[in-house]
Amino acid sequence: MSAFDAFKSTVGVALMEGGGFLPQAQAPLQPLEGPRTWHLPRNTGDVAVTVASLAEAAASNWREALPVWRDDARRAGATSGVLVLTGVVPEDQPAPFDAEADDAGWQVWLVDLTRRSLRCPSVDPGHAEALPGDAAATIEAAIQASLSEASLSLGDLLEEERASLAGRPSFSAFLENQSAPACPILLGVILGLFVCSTALTLMLRHPAHLPLPTSPELLWLAVQHNSLQALLGLGATLRPLVEQGEFWRLLAANYLHAGILHVFVNAYSLAVLGPTLERMLGTPKFLAVWSVSGLLGASASVLFNPQAASVGASGALFGLLGAMLVLGLQFRGVVPRHQTRAFRDVALITLGVNMILGSTIPNIDNMAHLGGLLGGAASAYVLGPHPELTSRPGLALPAWSLWTLPLLAALAVFWGLLAGFSGRPLALGLG
Repeated sequence: MSAFDAFKSTVGVALMEGGGFLPQAQAPLQPLEGPRTWHLPRNTGDVAVTVASLAEAAASNWREALPVWRDDARRAGATSGVLVLTGVVPEDQPAPFDAEADDAGWQVWLVDLTRRSLRCPSVDPGHAEALPGDAAATIEAAIQASLSEASLSLGDLLEEERASLAGRPSFSAFLENQSAPACPILLGVILGLFVCSTALTLMLRHPAHLPLPTSPELLWLAVQHNSLQALLGLGATLRPLVEQGEFWRLLAANYLHAGILHVFVNAYSLAVLGPTLERMLGTPKFLAVWSVSGLLGASASVLFNPQAASVGASGALFGLLGAMLVLGLQFRGVVPRHQTRAFRDVALITLGVNMILGSTIPNIDNMAHLGGLLGGAASAYVLGPHPELTSRPGLALPAWSLWTLPLLAALAVFWGLLAGFSGRPLALGLG
């Protein structure tokens, strides 16, 4: 696709999303090429905007198109308008917007795509006539945004334009209207279980007939390092226990953490990554991606680290990173380019930091991270984003199936609490 096609589509999306313009059929505009018109309905008459290419063959007679364009726009109900020409006007000819200075409300603006520059009345104050209201500022903003290096790719533009024409909301408008109730609930469960594992650590370290210690030093020690016995009792994964049939640990372990730093890092990561992704996926799909990622992360840990006990939401969080990468690539026209760049940057930085930490710090379960990453990427690819956000939804599954794993995870957490506080962890013989 040419730079002109990309520019034309970008301007159209910006006009429709930011200015309320509507697409309009455009007749051929000889000798100009590729004309595309949008109009802004007003009580006093529409404002028309046409983007066209000034080809080399039209360099000497491009003014012939101006009255044709103006008459077509008037027949369509417009009382003013802007013809945006992309190309280079020969130096021996006056600037194009000077040619129409004697016709109030009709202007010609010139865009140089090579230099990414714009000449229009708002930047050339010698032109006396202004468009009604704030139309000129809206059109100029759309053009300047389209000339920016941060503008959307052509694929993004076409998909967003299709969304507008189909009556679907833009990405930003969609996110504003969505809520993310699952993230605070998950955070509450994670923090609540950390309080429980800390309390159980204190209980297991002191005889049952003595009151719990109130010493700040002992409490801080328990907060920093939950005992392995308490974590195993509440649902940490350990291969011998899973092989005995305690498969519920593969879900419960994702909500347990070994210390204050561990839970803080994962809770913060969930708070940063989760809400946007939940809004994109919808709550049922988000919980399904989270649960699948956690399950596969815990399974990978048990499979490849048979002697290690494992806890933490890292596998599920890496699943969110995998989902972000997949949605950013698979649905580039749904997720704006700036958002996909943010997804990519956050995901790559987090992956890089964890790879470094995993290779230098002991007790970091990289296999759980890898399993979660693959699980999140695969489940996001299959499920796709919220159906209201795209014309390309993922696999259609009954709503109840999306809730199966999250409900099983809730049962696993409840079972772990019953097991942990029933005295059973004392029989494990682990300190």
